[in-house]
Amino acid sequence: MSQRSLTLLFLMLYSLTVGSQSLSNVFYMQLPSAKVATAVDRSKSGSMPEQAGYLESCEIDLSSRSWFNASDVDGESFVWGVTAKGSRGLSLYFSELRLEGGSSLNLYNGRGEFVQKITSADLNESPLFATADVDGDSLIASLFVEKGYSCKAIIKGVGVQFSSNSRDFGHAGSCEVPVNCAEGANWQTLKKAVVRIRLLRGGMMYWCTGSLINNTALNNTPYIITADHCGNGTSKSELLQWVFAFNYESGDCSRPTVEPLKQTMTGATKIASSHVGASIGSDFYLVKLKNSVPASMNGYFLGWDRTNMVNGGGVSIHHPQGDIKMISTYTQTPINAGWDASVNTHWQVYWAATSSGHGVTEGGSSGSPLLNSDGRLIGVLTGGDSGCGYQELADYYGKFSYGWDQNGVADTLRLKPWLDPINSGALTLGGMQVGVAQVKDQHVTLYPNPVSDEVVVSFPFGSGEANWELFNVTGQRVAYGSFYEATSRIAVDKFAKGLYVLRIKRGAEFGTSSLVVK
Repeated sequence: MSQRSLTLLFLMLYSLTVGSQSLSNVFYMQLPSAKVATAVDRSKSGSMPEQAGYLESCEIDLSSRSWFNASDVDGESFVWGVTAKGSRGLSLYFSELRLEGGSSLNLYNGRGEFVQKITSADLNESPLFATADVDGDSLIASLFVEKGYSCKAIIKGVGVQFSSNSRDFGHAGSCEVPVNCAEGANWQTLKKAVVRIRLLRGGMMYWCTGSLINNTALNNTPYIITADHCGNGTSKSELLQWVFAFNYESGDCSRPTVEPLKQTMTGATKIASSHVGASIGSDFYLVKLKNSVPASMNGYFLGWDRTNMVNGGGVSIHHPQGDIKMISTYTQTPINAGWDASVNTHWQVYWAATSSGHGVTEGGSSGSPLLNSDGRLIGVLTGGDSGCGYQELADYYGKFSYGWDQNGVADTLRLKPWLDPINSGALTLGGMQVGVAQVKDQHVTLYPNPVSDEVVVSFPFGSGEANWELFNVTGQRVAYGSFYEATSRIAVDKFAKGLYVLRIKRGAEFGTSSLVVK
């Protein structure tokens, strides 16, 4: 929408109570009624992700005196509202958002219910930002500026979700199985890796699914893998406004009528993708979040298997139609397959009926992980024909093994340089809880590494006895012992070749590092 067309809109003045805070003089900008989604992109085509909505352009300086609301001894507040009749959800896109000190931006829905609090910890060096989506057709933004600090909050657009034929909370197919049903009991740790992505591309918003993925340096690098067709064509600035929702799920096996609160992170940079010319290859898109994932997200980095071998069943965890997290189960061994003209780039998967339903995939599930019986990622969803009305049909997941090093020779076309940065040659890697093991601690050094016979370990922290443990990539402890000196040696000549994790603890201090036995 042009700035000129905004003059056709009008402002409404309201007074209401938000939580315990009374907000007077809340101006609501009235946007045109939400558009109706077309029938385009209703299927999992493998070429376009699921449509979520679109941007309405505007230019609102929320930090200006125009929106001044109240002041007290702690600071000042600036309040602004927006509504688009019929929309299923609204979000804000900022060309500049800077918060200093204890200042914050708080979002509420039209009923005055709290949705999201944003502080300086949620921002990064980029001025661009996007908020979580607020359910319903009205949104209130309240900017609190702490006394003695200045802030900048310039809204450049409002994300408007479609009024009908839209897919978001509550719109997954009736056969889908919420992740906290009995089918998800053995996957409660791994589900924490899966995120809903609200992506921005060319003025449109889309839904996809992605997952945090581990790397052999075990250093908590916040990589998220999704499908190439989710990210292909996205600009650098648009990636900085992708919104990743963690733990967006029902608390039990029910389909809730009230939307769960979202824990979101905003902004990423592209690392690599499988797209070459007109081919999607094995269909992966690897990004790195602009911020490290905080422990409060309770996230998890998925392990992976690049052997191109699979036997038996597993699951996929995903956000169909942009809805809450669901789980689909397969019991038949995936079949070697291709996509379009490609050969042996994908796994063909058929879903099984389970006690709580018959999980399938839908638009919005694109980019979700295919997990084997060991809980390791072996594929990323491209598309397929399954659905609640077509439960017997197959879906196709781009092979992790193919994306590892077969899409091309450039680092930007392969997963290997990023997920095996220490060049370990590991065929499989276990998962890791976010923030628990800050591996590659600066206090621990290993030499040589890789090593074939004996490694020299330096850990100059604390004094007295230090205990060490060595784990393989499956998390199994294979050796342990004690040190007293700051530099000691460990014989590794009897261990199998591969990647290990060495953990040392002395008193309240610990250090961890990866070790490759060659």
